[in-house]
Amino acid sequence: MTDESEEQQESDEKKGLSQAPPVLGQPELEPTITEAQTTQPETPTTVPTTAPTTVPETTAPAPALAPTTAPAPETPAPPPTTVPTTVPTTAPTTVPETPAPAPAPAPTTAPAPIPAPVPETSTTTDPNKPPLTPDPEFSALLVEKGAHTLNLCFQCGTCTGSCASGRFTAFRTRKVIRRAQLGLKDQILPSDDLWMCTTCYTCYERCPRGVEIPDIIFLLRNLAVQAGYMAEPHKKVAGLLVKTGHMVPLSDEYQAVREKMGLKSKPDTILTNEKAKGDFNKLIQLCKFDKLIGLGGE
Repeated sequence: MTDESEEQQESDEKKGLSQAPPVLGQPELEPTITEAQTTQPETPTTVPTTAPTTVPETTAPAPALAPTTAPAPETPAPPPTTVPTTVPTTAPTTVPETPAPAPAPAPTTAPAPIPAPVPETSTTTDPNKPPLTPDPEFSALLVEKGAHTLNLCFQCGTCTGSCASGRFTAFRTRKVIRRAQLGLKDQILPSDDLWMCTTCYTCYERCPRGVEIPDIIFLLRNLAVQAGYMAEPHKKVAGLLVKTGHMVPLSDEYQAVREKMGLKSKPDTILTNEKAKGDFNKLIQLCKFDKLIGLGGE
């Protein structure tokens, strides 16, 4: 026997697989299972000789070319600054507080008195004269002489808005009544405004308080004449009244017109009645009206 066959036989014996060669002409017997055969065969530890399937290696991409310019040199970081942990022993500097300024001393002199309101002045009053003050006694005198409705006025201005003369002149009815209420005697009597009223009575008709404005103006005019103040046109009219008994003269032209209309050249008045003319002159003298107007009417 060769060495290989011997080794095979020894191996078979160890495994219990050794069998006698079959005899020709006899039935094959089933092989007996030995105790060695009941044991599981050991898994061979030998590595199969077949080469494992190799996965083809993927070709790695070529590395990118480095830039031709050299990179900037890195600046070294500065060393960290260490903060001292020791507290300074010197005390902090304190700012001195500025003391508040002392309050200014109160003035020793008394403040100047507040001037009293200056009443409205008339255009005819001399501006060089001191301002005039109200005179309650003069207001009371007006009421006593007949201006009983004077203080009913509350200055609504209806009289001024209704005045026919005020549309063309500086006459303001409301101001005249207000000055009378305040007793501004020296601003009423010398003023030319007092003689601009036409006595049309429109203000009285429209007054919501029923103030008798024309009668008050008549009273003021009488007081002004007694004080020596009278508008020049009124003096001329008053002079004609003293001489002829009429405020409108009867000229030759008017007499011709009357005759043309079939009337007497002179009306039946004191112009033709000597007795009536004498009685009228007595009244003028008793009232001293001629002296009040002087030589007016010449």
